[in-house]
Amino acid sequence: MRVRLALVSALAFALALPPGIVPAIARAQDAPLDPAQAEALALFRRGVELGEQDRWADALEHFRRSRAIAERPNTVFNVAFALYRLGRFTQAIDEFEQYLAMTEGQPPSERRDEAVRLRGESVASLAEITLEIAPLDARVLLDGEPIREETGSPRTLRLDPGRHVVRANAEGYEEGALTISVLAGEHGARSMTLVAHQSAEIVDPPPPPSGGSILEDPVFWVITGVVVIGAGVAIGAGVAATQGGEDYRGSTGVVLRALTF
Repeated sequence: MRVRLALVSALAFALALPPGIVPAIARAQDAPLDPAQAEALALFRRGVELGEQDRWADALEHFRRSRAIAERPNTVFNVAFALYRLGRFTQAIDEFEQYLAMTEGQPPSERRDEAVRLRGESVASLAEITLEIAPLDARVLLDGEPIREETGSPRTLRLDPGRHVVRANAEGYEEGALTISVLAGEHGARSMTLVAHQSAEIVDPPPPPSGGSILEDPVFWVITGVVVIGAGVAIGAGVAATQGGEDYRGSTGVVLRALTF
């Protein structure tokens, strides 16, 4: 559908102004608009121009600024349509629903029919992912925003086409993160299992025997004495063996041979 037919024109915006202002516009603006209404109309017109140039992000900004000044059904429709063209279907659905609520009870119109159709297309364009999550009470955030389902598993994620980041956290667990890339209308499943925090156990060294220093332990001195005596016996035996095999006359070679053995 062509942009001109989908967007609400500036004339339609003017016709939605308060009744006292409409005749003035119809008479080629014989009387000036209220400054706030004039600014809202100027922003609306600029948004329509940007939309016709396919500059939808800029058009959306102008429509939203116009809406902040004057809440009009036609402006809400154009906000919704700009979001639809940007592929931001989740937000577009909410805006189309607001427009339909604002125009509830009015005579049937082509614009309401268009809003219903575009809302349906937006719903069909969402990807639906079921997320298995453990633990069951984990808090899940989609692109930084908490999802509506607060507990349980699985949980349903309805996503715009593109790349998204899912994070989950729970008390006693490390935070988990999952990057999801989805196509329009895709259905699938993902899973996240958080890892429990590991608590490090500190083991104290055993106390010294008898509650005092090891130097005060008699067993230590007994073992030390045995070692010293044993070393003395070994040295004596080594000297005796050396003297029995060869007379020692101070030869350096004999000492070196004994040491290197």
